[in-house]
Amino acid sequence: MGRDRIRDAVLVARERLAVKPESARFEDTPVTVTCEEGLRFRAIGPAGEVFLTAMPTSVGGDGVAPTSGWFSRLALASCTGTVIALRAAELGRELDDLEVTVESTSDGRGLVGGLDEPARPLHARIRMTVEGAGIDDDVLTDLRHWLDRHSPVRGTLRFEVPTSVELERGRPGA
Repeated sequence: MGRDRIRDAVLVARERLAVKPESARFEDTPVTVTCEEGLRFRAIGPAGEVFLTAMPTSVGGDGVAPTSGWFSRLALASCTGTVIALRAAELGRELDDLEVTVESTSDGRGLVGGLDEPARPLHARIRMTVEGAGIDDDVLTDLRHWLDRHSPVRGTLRFEVPTSVELERGRPGA
C-alpha cells in the first residue's frame, strides 16, 4: 500500500465529505460475542475471522485467550498506527517503520464486586516509533497533534460516549 495511493484516497474522501458531509455518519458493523464456556467468549468478524477472549484463572477463567481489555489496547494501538500512517502519507512522507505500543495500568477490583469503584484503566500510554524519509521533529509534532484530534478509538476513550444497555431474557438469535 504505497504512500501515494493512501494520500490520493484520503484526498478523494475529504473532497467527497466536503460536498456531502452527512455521508461521514454511518452505522458501525455490530459485534456479537457468544459465551463458549465459563468466561470465554467468541466473536466472528465481518469476513469470518474468529476472535476469542478469556479471563485469567485468577478470576475463574481458563486464560486461553487475551482478555477483552487487551483487545481494547489492541484497538487503540492499531487505530493509532492507522491514523499516523494516513497522515504521513497525506504529508508525502514514506514510513519505513512504524511501531505502536499501548501500555496501561488498571484497577480491576470493581470487576469482582464489593466496591463502589468501577473496574477501569487508570492510565494509558501510547509509545510510537516512527522512521522514514522526511520524518523530522516538525513532522513528529504534526503527527502527534493530528492523532489527538483524528483517532476514533482514542476519541472513544477521551470523550464519554453515550451508551445504552438492554438486557433481555431469551435464547440468543431466537
